[in-house]
Amino acid sequence: MQLEGSCHCRKVTFSVDAAEPVPFMRCYCSICRKTAGAGGYAINLGAATHSMKVTGKRYLGIYQARIEDGSAAGAHTSEARRYFCSRCGSALWVWDPRWPELVHPHAGAIDTPLPAAPGSVHIMLGSKAAWVPVEGRPQDARFDAYPDQSLAQWHEAHGLRSPPANRSNHPKMQEHRIFSTPFAKVYPLYVQKAERKSRTKQEVDQVICWLTGYDEAGLRQQVESGSDFRTFFARAPALHPNCALITGVVCGVRVEEVADPLMRNIRYLDKLVDELAKGRKMDKILR
Repeated sequence: MQLEGSCHCRKVTFSVDAAEPVPFMRCYCSICRKTAGAGGYAINLGAATHSMKVTGKRYLGIYQARIEDGSAAGAHTSEARRYFCSRCGSALWVWDPRWPELVHPHAGAIDTPLPAAPGSVHIMLGSKAAWVPVEGRPQDARFDAYPDQSLAQWHEAHGLRSPPANRSNHPKMQEHRIFSTPFAKVYPLYVQKAERKSRTKQEVDQVICWLTGYDEAGLRQQVESGSDFRTFFARAPALHPNCALITGVVCGVRVEEVADPLMRNIRYLDKLVDELAKGRKMDKILR
């Protein structure tokens, strides 16, 4: 679907071919909230970088966030580039060199009428501001961190993926970004979720070590090294033999029905932390 967009003062205008044009995913992370989400969240779309045409480039500004990650350095600079109009301040799109073929326009910058979303997916709720209500349908999927489907996978599953203008140049569907996300980026969210319910960091570490086989030193090394989730689980000494007993729903997903092995391991971890935050006794959590 061809999209036209602009900043508020129209010094910057752009067009882009979007295969994922439905505005369904609401991100509540602090970066999106402060740079593009006055209502407490931002909505990004999925488009092809090679198709993007921009006028007014001299007015573009770029912001790269500093992210606290629990590592020895304390924080790192995000790879993601957030483009905005330096004249009026409008947030325009996000581009990340780790996935150079993809660009994510902000829905609020699009002038073309967008398709209506059949529902919403609420992500990064672990970073949500306390004053922000999670509005939407009762059946909407909700995630404390990253969702179980990418923008492309959600559109594909709902039959809403828009044919690209040039199929020969359009990038293939990408694997889920959580796989290449540093574990250290999500680990603080696990701890925050538990501590908000009067549980402790030590208890979070205990359930992680139970699932993965890491000892405390090994877990700390993974956090400090910046390993992504794929590496984190690949290097895990041994998944607990009772991990298959971890069942039920977390973030709108039934854990035992997740087909991808790596995603299922990540959901096992989400479920354990969720049970901890809900006050379940440790001897029940550690099957």
